[in-house]
Amino acid sequence: LGSGVDTKHYSYSYKKFEKKNIKFLYAGRLIKDKGVIELIKTFKKIVKSNNNVKLTIAGKIDIENSPKIENEIIKNNNSNQIEFVGNITNLKELIIDSDFCILLSYREGLSNFLIESASVGRPLISTNVAGCKEIVDNNNGFLCEKKNIRNSIDIINKSIQISDNKYQQMSLSSRKKALEIFDNKIVLNKYLKIINNII
Repeated sequence: LGSGVDTKHYSYSYKKFEKKNIKFLYAGRLIKDKGVIELIKTFKKIVKSNNNVKLTIAGKIDIENSPKIENEIIKNNNSNQIEFVGNITNLKELIIDSDFCILLSYREGLSNFLIESASVGRPLISTNVAGCKEIVDNNNGFLCEKKNIRNSIDIINKSIQISDNKYQQMSLSSRKKALEIFDNKIVLNKYLKIINNII
């Protein structure tokens, strides 16, 4: 269960789902294994027919990890609807301001970004891979196939069509999952039990 999440710091934040301005957020290292290329290509298609949709990409190029995202990719794709904001210190505020949090990763240990977003009460979109599918389910979000841009487009189009009532159900499901499974006190107690059993 990773290191868990501080559910008091990442507290629940209600958000009305208004179709006139739908915001998606990715936060993490800018490397290809996080699905950033697929994310950009997906949203370049999405925003062509949905001028009410915006993607914010937060994070910096991880020069120590390969394959990294090149500066030219950021420069050539930065726009009003796909915005790169670089390294940030206000992740919680960005999550609160977003409607959906998205991660199209190829694999994860366990995604802190998704857990923190769930704790705030945001519906999630991610790939059906280890480290993501443990956090995202049919109640609190949508799973898509990794490296499959066509499928990602279909899933995102599906997400922006849901009603506010459905959105609120998913939001509360995210928060419930964070509280019941990923709260750092629960995770810490599991570790302590294992240590005590060994001792």
